[in-house]
Amino acid sequence: MKKSIPWTLAALFLVAFVASFSELQRMRARFGEVTRHHFHDHQDVREFIIRASLDGLDSPIIVFGDSLVEMAELPKSLCGKPVVNAGIGGSQTSDFMRLAPKLVEHSKPSAVVIALGANDPSENAKEASDLIRQLRKLAPIVLSMPTTRDGFAAGDFLKDGIHLTREASVTWVSKITGAIERSIQNCD
Repeated sequence: MKKSIPWTLAALFLVAFVASFSELQRMRARFGEVTRHHFHDHQDVREFIIRASLDGLDSPIIVFGDSLVEMAELPKSLCGKPVVNAGIGGSQTSDFMRLAPKLVEHSKPSAVVIALGANDPSENAKEASDLIRQLRKLAPIVLSMPTTRDGFAAGDFLKDGIHLTREASVTWVSKITGAIERSIQNCD
């Protein structure tokens, strides 16, 4: 009898351990369901916002670009046409190869500005010309204003080595708006 007590206790402890472990796994899975959050990718959210902004507009001016465009304070309208900021932080030209033609085709813009390049690997320079060529078939005017850092002195115009200071952004936006106004016919 005394020899069976340790075996009985061991069996009871084993059953209790298995039951506890099963319950712990079940609770862990349930806790994971409760605390699981669904986060949206920034690019997906911006794409939705851009589509919503374009919805119902007549001949908008679309400014495609990376974070420099997304952060820019573009005017609401130019030459009597609404301006849509289609900047997506972190994007590369390759991202717009898929997105831009769809947006341009559905919105029938009066002008398209492509301001990309800061995030592009240097070996992808051909993509920019491919994108311009592709969009020229869909939009009457395409302006290309690369957003490479080469045109800015880091100490004076870049606040973090990448993004423009407020003053530099204002200057950059005025160059874009001036180019758009010169390019659109009947712009007074």
